[in-house]
Amino acid sequence: MKIKDLYKKLTRGSWAIGFVVNGLEGVFSDSPQYIWVHDPHKNERWFADPFILDVTEDYIILLVEEMRYAVHKGRIAKLTINRHTMAIEKMDIILEEDTHLSFPNIWRDGDDV
Repeated sequence: MKIKDLYKKLTRGSWAIGFVVNGLEGVFSDSPQYIWVHDPHKNERWFADPFILDVTEDYIILLVEEMRYAVHKGRIAKLTINRHTMAIEKMDIILEEDTHLSFPNIWRDGDDV
C-alpha cells in the first residue's frame, strides 16, 4: 500500500458550509464573520460546492455535492436550511450516478430552473 493511500484511509477531509455575515467586505477583511450550517450527520458525510437555489424569509435552499464517507462517491443533493437556526431541516438526493458527481450548477431561464 502506498503512503498516500494509507494516509487517505487513516484521515478524513472535512468540509462545512457557511455564510459570511459581514458581506463581501468581510470576505476581504481581516475579520470575516461566518455562520456555519449545522449538520447532525457530519460524521457520516460532508457537503461541498454549495449553490443557492432559493432564499425565503425562513429558509435557504442549496444544491450541493454530498459525499458519504462509506461510499466515497459524490451525489447532488438539495438542502433546506432553516435561516433562524442554520440547521439542515431536509436533504433530498436529486442526482446520483455510478460515477462521482460534484459542482452542481444552476441554470435559470426566466422562471424555469
